[in-house]
Amino acid sequence: GNSLLDCVVFGRVAGKHCAEYMLGSDVKEVSLQELAERPVLKKAQGKDEDAAKTTAAAGSAGAAAAEPGRAKDRTKRSAYNPEKWVGHWRGKIVARWHRWEDAAKQKADAAAARLAEAAALEAAIPVPAWAERDRTKLDMHYFPLPSEQGADAIMPWFRESRQPAVVQVCQWTRDYCRASSDADMRKWILVATLLGIAVGCKVVIAFVPHE
Repeated sequence: GNSLLDCVVFGRVAGKHCAEYMLGSDVKEVSLQELAERPVLKKAQGKDEDAAKTTAAAGSAGAAAAEPGRAKDRTKRSAYNPEKWVGHWRGKIVARWHRWEDAAKQKADAAAARLAEAAALEAAIPVPAWAERDRTKLDMHYFPLPSEQGADAIMPWFRESRQPAVVQVCQWTRDYCRASSDADMRKWILVATLLGIAVGCKVVIAFVPHE
């Protein structure tokens, strides 16, 4: 509270000294209560009209600036006069820039025209209606349905796929090994090792000369 009171007192004292410095002896004592009791003065009609005109002009200018149809000219072609820059390096640079811009625009227009022509040609091509036809043996052999793949296999358990029998056996073995537990895998490895040892012993005994 003291700080606020100090600010108020300082403002009054500073304002009084400032008024005495600026106006000198023309300073008049004014009561705030007397000013508050005075009636409110009405604004002049001319000022209101001027303010309304100014507001309307600002609104129209803002609306014109916000129009999406008006594109900003990046190269300022409308304000550029090439006759004033004949023989100057700026004229050569701007002329080259204009030529480059025209070429880029022509290229973009040509690409858009080609795309439109291709789209029109594609739209004009009639799409044939789907028609069911009888399947031939050639279709059934080279292009079988998923339910008919491998139907020409001799053994019935090899008719689920058109892959060779060796490949299917390898796939079955791989799937079985992946689905087996570690204990089953150790048992199969032990059995395979014993069978391998037995076969090796038989081969060695058969090829070793003996009486």
